[in-house]
Amino acid sequence: MSIGMPSASPGQGDSVWHTLLELDCVTVRFGGITAVNKLSLSIAAGEIVGLLGPNGAGKTTALDTISGLRTPTAGRISYAGEDITKRSAHRNARNGVRRTFQRHQAFGWLSVEENVLVPLEWSTRGRGFFGDLLRLPHRQRQTRELLQNAAAVIDECGLADVATAPASSLPIGQLRLLEFARAVVDAPRLLLLDEPTSGLGTRETEQLGELVRKLAADFGTAVVLVEHDVDFVMSLCTRVVCMVQGAVIADGTPAEVQSNPEVIASYLGS
Repeated sequence: MSIGMPSASPGQGDSVWHTLLELDCVTVRFGGITAVNKLSLSIAAGEIVGLLGPNGAGKTTALDTISGLRTPTAGRISYAGEDITKRSAHRNARNGVRRTFQRHQAFGWLSVEENVLVPLEWSTRGRGFFGDLLRLPHRQRQTRELLQNAAAVIDECGLADVATAPASSLPIGQLRLLEFARAVVDAPRLLLLDEPTSGLGTRETEQLGELVRKLAADFGTAVVLVEHDVDFVMSLCTRVVCMVQGAVIADGTPAEVQSNPEVIASYLGS
């Protein structure tokens, strides 16, 4: 995959901690409703983990909590050996945690290329105002590199033909791929995907799966995937976790989870 260097420099977490992400008894309550109930997970770098479960199982709430969009009611979340339980989503994103959503979050008034460039702006462009103003050579070089990087990711996601089109003009399938491109353009260390195949055709779904595999293999990105397409999850993920009513009822290989009687009874059916 032709993407840039990881968005956060490897530190103690990569050299000492085998586990990149760890949730310890994480609980999320909305009034009297417990959406996530004492969720404990350990996810290693390069691991692709699928979260399965019926609607209302707490899967999206779990992603919200990991990314920093929601602070858990109880429990602890660590990332690369650091406590991020109360960190903001903004800070987590700058430290390599990237997220896509069930409902697309593209900037409709920007082109596809401009959308993909957005995550790169904070790390380089915003720190060289005077260099841009004076058109210094090193800033011109950085601009070319950013554009080349964005173009390569756009091409790999099958969006080259619509690179200059406004995001608002894209059908849902291409919007999904655009959000994925924007999330991975600078190689996240942790990628959270929420229903990424919704609206995709068979060919696009296969393409997305291959891009996720490359990201995990080439950059050691840990991927947590919430998805209702069971076949996609079972074929892509190295590990599957099934949640029901906010709690984990199964955690293992795709074959183990798929044959688990409790999973069959509560989610998969016969």
